[in-house]
Amino acid sequence: MTQVVDFSLKVTPQAYFYAAFMLIVIPLPWIVAWFLAALIHEFYHCIVTVLLGKRIYSLEIGLNGAQIYTEPLSEVETLLCALAGPFGGILLISLSTYIPRIAVCALFQSAFNLLPVYPLDGGRALLSIARHFLKEETAAKACAVIRLVALIIIVAFAAVVSFHNKGALPLLLAIALAVRMMKIKIPCK
Repeated sequence: MTQVVDFSLKVTPQAYFYAAFMLIVIPLPWIVAWFLAALIHEFYHCIVTVLLGKRIYSLEIGLNGAQIYTEPLSEVETLLCALAGPFGGILLISLSTYIPRIAVCALFQSAFNLLPVYPLDGGRALLSIARHFLKEETAAKACAVIRLVALIIIVAFAAVVSFHNKGALPLLLAIALAVRMMKIKIPCK
């Protein structure tokens, strides 16, 4: 039997600076809850990858979140692995009576990761589905258009929230997200 769990864990230096900054601005119980929800999220990605018999090479934690590097996956396998993380978060939400803080963090992480924006889980799932029905180049273009529309809606929503709350933080965060996500190229095989 092939060994599928023999991977390296890499944490980028930028992730340490980001974590230190978060410790300054966010209460420790919320950081722990966020970390535990993220850990469960990534665990579900990994467990589905292993159940599919695929090898995990590494897990990298950086400013772009966690990235799991595996041997090549088919479109169906990619879809299953992409949706596994948010599914794990949704399962955590069902435990909100017992672990409310972790459930809240899992809700936000799952909702964010299901956005149809590549390279988030929702964008990866959308690309897998599109590749199943469309030619490679057409699938990538369709996903790029959907990503653009989703990011415009997010920025518009953040602008409304910022206007009503008289604070620019939601709008600034949405613009930063949009700029960052638009720089990431949707891959063509």
